[in-house]
Amino acid sequence: MKREVEEAVDILHTVFGLNTYQAKAYVAVLSGCRSAKDVSSKTGIPLTRVYDTLKRLSELGLVVKTAKGFKPLESRYALTNLLEKQRSKIEMEFREKSRKLEKFLRMAELFSEAEEAETDTAVLKGLEPVLVKTMEVCSRGSTLVFAVRKAVRLKQEFKKALQNISSKNVMFLVHPSVTIDDQDREFLSMLGAKVVETQALLLDMLVSDVGEALIGLPLDEEPVAVWVKHKGFAGSLLEALTEMLKSQDGGETDDG
Repeated sequence: MKREVEEAVDILHTVFGLNTYQAKAYVAVLSGCRSAKDVSSKTGIPLTRVYDTLKRLSELGLVVKTAKGFKPLESRYALTNLLEKQRSKIEMEFREKSRKLEKFLRMAELFSEAEEAETDTAVLKGLEPVLVKTMEVCSRGSTLVFAVRKAVRLKQEFKKALQNISSKNVMFLVHPSVTIDDQDREFLSMLGAKVVETQALLLDMLVSDVGEALIGLPLDEEPVAVWVKHKGFAGSLLEALTEMLKSQDGGETDDG
């Protein structure tokens, strides 16, 4: 029982935001303690702190003081109500942060260089930087060609990065070793993507029609990719991949 009490206190603290005294006192009241003295004896909370703690639990709608002492209100409704209030607060904070984000982005445009370099490169190490750069490249291009060799191991993460590109011309070259399940097909259909299977893939790649390429390195540890902004290089790579797509007409499936 001790372990269950500790787990219950932990849930009340981490999920519902009660402090340690409040969580312990609430569990004590649920267990049958009716007076501040009983709660103090059961939990070890100093008696001088129990009164404020029970008062706060009453304010939160978790317990009520009756003629026979403190009693819990129905936990399902009380905690659901508390959770709903927290959700409203989180949603409000999220909206406010979203507004601040838009304001910051407008400010960031003023800080950026007047003219970007025609050529640039970067090595991206770790899942988050690679995902962010993937979203950047996808947002700028209108035609996007993906070569999928090993990145399928992280397909759920990359699906999140690609979910807003359905209005673009999207093509996938997929190595035969990559298994496409029903959920993948539904996702590709949502993108309106053309899918072609081919053996001629060595690396994971993303190439756009605005002179950018993202090339994944064949490492088994954290994702590492090289980003290249060069119209000549990216244009040649896009042309080569497009030709590869055309050459595979016999095995092509259109999931759009």
